[in-house]
Amino acid sequence: RACVRVFPHVGRTLPMAVKLGMVIVTTAYLLANVAYMSLLSPSQIITSKAVAQAAVTVSLGKVFGNIIIPLFVALSCMGASTGSIFMIGRQVFAAAREGHFPRFLSLLHPKRNTPIPALIFPCVIAVTLLFLPTSSIESLIQLSQFTMWIFYGACFAGIFVLRIREPELPRPYRTWLIVPGILTLLSLYLLVTPFIQRPVASTVVIAVVLTSIPVYFLVIHKSCFAEKKLNSLSDLFVNGAHHLCCGVS
Repeated sequence: RACVRVFPHVGRTLPMAVKLGMVIVTTAYLLANVAYMSLLSPSQIITSKAVAQAAVTVSLGKVFGNIIIPLFVALSCMGASTGSIFMIGRQVFAAAREGHFPRFLSLLHPKRNTPIPALIFPCVIAVTLLFLPTSSIESLIQLSQFTMWIFYGACFAGIFVLRIREPELPRPYRTWLIVPGILTLLSLYLLVTPFIQRPVASTVVIAVVLTSIPVYFLVIHKSCFAEKKLNSLSDLFVNGAHHLCCGVS
């Protein structure tokens, strides 16, 4: 929902993009794994720290394996980061438009029509986490993935709730209920497994997520007092963000 505003004819283009994307990515992964198993022995695959690099080194030589593959990995990471920035920024923007974040995060650039404050906000949080004394890339990835699947699972399960509570709600794109059912079970698996492996860290993540509930009811929940408080805090930033980003609300 956060990104559908930028799609033309979302009822047609979004399902098509999802289906084509799944087919292309799945095919690419299957072909890559076939190539790995054709070029490397099982023992080489098990002992290798970078299977793709080892396979290319065997087939094309060390120059390609040591230079080209790391370059492709870097480009792939850049592409994934671009997609994450696009999606998270639009999520923050949509939440601000609906009153769940301060109003200045819903500003748009007048010419480019991009939500610049909403794009900067998650980047600032990500950079701040990198400077924490106990942070490492591995721990941040593990904890962020665990947190992500909490909300993904809630979104998948929410489809069943909406189908029951609001069956007549207009839906420009639909799916068979078996799809969110499978994804809900997959989300539970991806939550239970890390919790068993890292119970302390997972408990801390869940506790941090739960702290958002009282914040929501005290600051965001629909009431005259909460709305006035939120707008008064937001207005402190609106003028500065407006001049910084040349945005319009």
